[in-house]
Amino acid sequence: MFSSITYLKIVAGLAEALGKFDLVSRCWVKIATIKKTSKCLTTAGMFLSMTGRHTEAEIYFREALEVNPYFSPALFNFGYLRQKMGCHEEAIDLFSSAILSNPNLDRAYYGRGLSFTKLFEYEKACENFRKTIKLQPFCPHGYYQLCFVLKELNQNSEIIKTIQTLHKFEPQVAFQLVNELNIQAGI
Repeated sequence: MFSSITYLKIVAGLAEALGKFDLVSRCWVKIATIKKTSKCLTTAGMFLSMTGRHTEAEIYFREALEVNPYFSPALFNFGYLRQKMGCHEEAIDLFSSAILSNPNLDRAYYGRGLSFTKLFEYEKACENFRKTIKLQPFCPHGYYQLCFVLKELNQNSEIIKTIQTLHKFEPQVAFQLVNELNIQAGI
C-alpha cells in the first residue's frame, strides 16, 4: 500500500506531465503539510508561484528557509519570485544568499544578472552573466543577456567575441543577436 505522500507525489508527477499545475500545486501543498521539509515546502512554493499564487508561494519559501536558512533551492526560487514581482534589490539579496550556499548555482548568477540589469547596474550584470557562462558554457541565455548588457556599455568588440563564441555551438541564437543588436560579427 502506498503512503499518502507517495500517492500525492505520483498524482503530482502525472499532473505535471499533463500540464495541470494547479493540481500539482495542491498536491505539493498537501505533501508540505504532512512533511515540512525544506524540499517539500520549496516545491510547494515553486508550483504555487507557477500558478500565479505568489503570496502563498512566498509563505512556503519563508517556511522552507525557517527549516533551513541555507537551502539554496528555496533561496533561488524565492529570489526568482521576488524578481517576477519587480523587487530586484530583494531578489539580488536572495540570489546572493543562494550563491553563498551553493557557489555553482549558475541560475542564481543569471537571475542576479537580470536584476542588476533592471537596476541599470551593468558592470555587475556583466560579472554575473560571465559567471553563468563559466559555470554553464553551453547555455545560450547567459551569452544572450551578456551581449545586451555589453551593448549598454558600448563594448562592441566584446559583443563580437561573445557572439563568435556562441556561434560555435548555438548559431541560430548568434544570428538572432547579430540581427537584434544590428552588429557585424563576422559569422
